[in-house]
Amino acid sequence: MFIKCPCATCANENPPVLTVCDGEVTDSGLTFVNCSLGHQSAVIWDERKYMILMTSAVQAMADGHYREAVSSVAAALERCYEFYIRAVLYKRGLSKSTIDDSWKTLAKQSERQLGAFAVLYAAETHTPYKPLSSKMVEFRNNVTHKGIIPSSGEVVKFGRQVYDLIKKIYEDMNVLGDDATKAVQQEALDLQRSEMPDNIDFVTLKIFGARITDEEAGKAELIDTFDELCQLILKSDDHKWGDMSTKTP
Repeated sequence: MFIKCPCATCANENPPVLTVCDGEVTDSGLTFVNCSLGHQSAVIWDERKYMILMTSAVQAMADGHYREAVSSVAAALERCYEFYIRAVLYKRGLSKSTIDDSWKTLAKQSERQLGAFAVLYAAETHTPYKPLSSKMVEFRNNVTHKGIIPSSGEVVKFGRQVYDLIKKIYEDMNVLGDDATKAVQQEALDLQRSEMPDNIDFVTLKIFGARITDEEAGKAELIDTFDELCQLILKSDDHKWGDMSTKTP
């Protein structure tokens, strides 16, 4: 999977230069970049994996790979479920090893993941979870399992519904507290850092899935809609990389 990234070496120069390239993303999120000037650097995403997958979906859609876009959108929703489940278990005092071992019983079965999420969501919010519509589930299954080739309009419709669900789950995570959500995100950051090669420039990108609301104060909000995410990613002239910090290890 490739994603648009800045070259960390160019960003570390004085004055810094923003050179945007196609970076190759690993499963942890760590992204390796080879820029046009021959620099080899890396990007650590301080971003939840489901937002990286949504970004991948938009880029696949832009390239005309509609089936791949549907797959990435569907995977993003499942990773959002996983993030929520792990955050709830952290909140309730379970250790990382216990959480990891518990997740192994769910990892290969999407229906189990949805069931576990729905129960924990109801326990935390005191409201039932309203999942993806049956029509959209059928659409996803037809594309994923039956080889149906969707139209661009169908992909956008699916992306909008899934993004709305993710946004609602994100907002409802507030009841879990910052400690729980930060603990899960820190795991992702630690994993990326553990895979970082020695003696390579890297850049850490934050609030990638957000829009700047007050640049001077450093305030940002989660993008409201799938359409806004598309605009942010595809309109490179208007693209803001957010809060970007650079470091050479």
